[in-house]
Amino acid sequence: MFDVAFSELIVIGVVGLIVIGPEKLPKMARTLGMLAGRMQRYVSDVKTDIERQMQYEDLQKIQQEISQSFIETKAEVESVGQTITGEVAALEKSVESLVEKVTVAPAATDVEPVAEQAKPLSATASQSTEELPALLTPSDVKESSPQKNQQ
Repeated sequence: MFDVAFSELIVIGVVGLIVIGPEKLPKMARTLGMLAGRMQRYVSDVKTDIERQMQYEDLQKIQQEISQSFIETKAEVESVGQTITGEVAALEKSVESLVEKVTVAPAATDVEPVAEQAKPLSATASQSTEELPALLTPSDVKESSPQKNQQ
């Protein structure tokens, strides 16, 4: 605090001895020492209180930052949750519509084309079997059989 050299202390002591006197000087020195100690403790306490107050303010700032960050994160999570919920609902609706199409479609649409395709095949088959005897005669069948055996 104060920069006092030993030579200065000797000068102060000699002046104090002359002014106060040899009887009261030890008592006065003790009182001054106690006052200096009290003053140091008081300055130390004030310094500690100021440091604590600064730390408290820093902690409050950190707490506010964390609270703000928490609120922002919570809002983002809720937003993502709502988005996901909406997408899940849309997917459920599309799956339900697909399920309805699949359950309704085979009875109405898939069966009819199969039946329509079957008609021409059966008509073609009956025509080809009727034309077969006209194209081949029994003698052609007999003649073709031995030729295959000879070769």
